[in-house]
Amino acid sequence: MGKHILLQVDNTSLIYGWEKHYCKKDPETSLLLRVLHVIEAFLPCKIYVKHVYRCSNDMAKLVDSLSRKTTTTQDCIDAISCGETFQPSGSLMSWLKNPVLDWSLPEKIISDIKEML
Repeated sequence: MGKHILLQVDNTSLIYGWEKHYCKKDPETSLLLRVLHVIEAFLPCKIYVKHVYRCSNDMAKLVDSLSRKTTTTQDCIDAISCGETFQPSGSLMSWLKNPVLDWSLPEKIISDIKEML
C-alpha cells in the first residue's frame, strides 16, 4: 500500500495501452492492464510503466532471453533463481495455470488481496 511500482517494458504498444487502459485487438493484455489499474486504485499505490530499449541493460537482456525457450539458457535460470521468489496463489495462480479471458479476474484478485490485508 502506498508504494510506487515501476514496470519496465520493451514493448512500446504496452506504454500506450497503459495510458489508454487497454490494448486494441489484444484482449489478454487489456485484461492484465485492467488488473493492474484496479490494484493501483484499491491499494492505493502508483504504477508507472517505462519503456526501455530491447536488451539495453542487463535486466532487459535477461528478460528478453527468458521470453523464448530457444534463448533461455541455464545461466539465465541461475540468474533468477538466486533472487527473491514470489509464489503466486489464489486467483492469480489459477489464471496463470489456465489463462482464459475472464473479465472478473480483477475483482477476484482484489478479493485475494483483501484476505491478505
